[in-house]
Amino acid sequence: MVPSSAITASAPQDKAEMFERAAIRSRNTHVTTLYMHCLSRNSTMMHIAKKAGMKIEYAYGEADAYLTLPPADQTSIITEMLQEQAAVFDYALKR
Repeated sequence: MVPSSAITASAPQDKAEMFERAAIRSRNTHVTTLYMHCLSRNSTMMHIAKKAGMKIEYAYGEADAYLTLPPADQTSIITEMLQEQAAVFDYALKR
């Protein structure tokens, strides 16, 4: 397993990929809703939330976003497994 400290994101695309992995992992562990809280001027996080189809609510310069996740299925479980294997391989190469 890759240590969480080894997973970093520098570019917005990397952050979007991390969000996608987190959503798939959450879905496969019976989480029904993802929640994100950030400043409304944080353009990178707002872009990720919009791209993911999250419902966004704005108040006082801050934003809350919600995403209802579907139940796990065979595709999401296999996707998570393959992404985890790719992450472990990538971590081993960069070590």
